Amino acid sequence: KQYSASTNKAVYRTALDLNETETNSITVNNNTEDLIYVRLVRQGVPEKGSEQAAESNIRMDVRYTYLNGNALNPNRIIQGTDILATVKLRNISNISAMQNVALTQIFPSGWEIINQRLYAAELGEQAYYEYQDIRDDRVMTYFTLYKGNEYVFKFLLNASFPGKYYLPAVAVETMYDGSNYSRTKGQWVEVTKN
Repeated sequence: KQYSASTNKAVYRTALDLNETETNSITVNNNTEDLIYVRLVRQGVPEKGSEQAAESNIRMDVRYTYLNGNALNPNRIIQGTDILATVKLRNISNISAMQNVALTQIFPSGWEIINQRLYAAELGEQAYYEYQDIRDDRVMTYFTLYKGNEYVFKFLLNASFPGKYYLPAVAVETMYDGSNYSRTKGQWVEVTKN
């Protein structure tokens, strides 16, 4: 399909009618001598298991362990097991301070988040975040990521309900600049009875 656009405003925005099940291509022709910038924004939720691990300017390491620090394979966990999810982040860009960074962790519905603010769970110093929102199935943490520092965020969880669940990708990004990000690949996990 062909679209034409003409405007006196600095920004022109339109929704494109694309076929989501096929490969699409887009061609933009500028019929003026003025300089234009084109931005294509796609939104949606990737199909379970189809997301890919990637990084740009932020290095992220995610580990799941028992409370004693021993490695834990999240693929198969016995019901009642406490889990420590540790996320390490590092600014690997030339930007001295990435502002408005958002770390989003969505946990499987068979795992319960233990809010360390409500219990005497000491997970170490994590005061460098500016705001943290703990919901039933996710924790969203907001902060500034300074170059040269390693940031460690720890989350206490419990494998509460038997069943097979999906552990979505862990994602960190600067909220107003899509060029700074890191994400893991999602995976299926199982909580089994003793």
